[in-house]
Amino acid sequence: LSMTLRDITRNGAIFIILLSLLLTLRYPIQSRANELVITIDVSRQKLFLFENVPFENPQLINMYPVSTSKYGVGNEKNSMKTPLGTHFIAEKIGDGAKISTIFELCENTGEIAEIYTDAKDIKEDVITTRILWSPLKTTVKFSVVQLYRKFVSC
Repeated sequence: LSMTLRDITRNGAIFIILLSLLLTLRYPIQSRANELVITIDVSRQKLFLFENVPFENPQLINMYPVSTSKYGVGNEKNSMKTPLGTHFIAEKIGDGAKISTIFELCENTGEIAEIYTDAKDIKEDVITTRILWSPLKTTVKFSVVQLYRKFVSC
């Protein structure tokens, strides 16, 4: 994929990029060159994976379908909302597991979830192969929610 973050936003995609991207121009962040960065486009139900080389011009590596929260978006603790922002991948849960493997408390149950392709609300709220992410950090207090916690992400 030869698209850049600038190309995607120029084409009208609505990104959920927390103030972190804008704050980096004014407030320094720790350099994490060559790390992977993700952001979610809720309107398109897509996760965008970028290589952070350098952060000022991340390169799109791939796009993946996602299912975001029925409770909307936001960073409130225990809200069950899809978190806003751009995040570094801190840890993978389920690397090497079959697609749609169900996890409970970060452990593989051996069960496979049924995949729904329509906008159906189901009773189950299963967690399948996923990642744990860490928000971009700025020097501004309370600008991002601390999401890298197993009780939140698993």
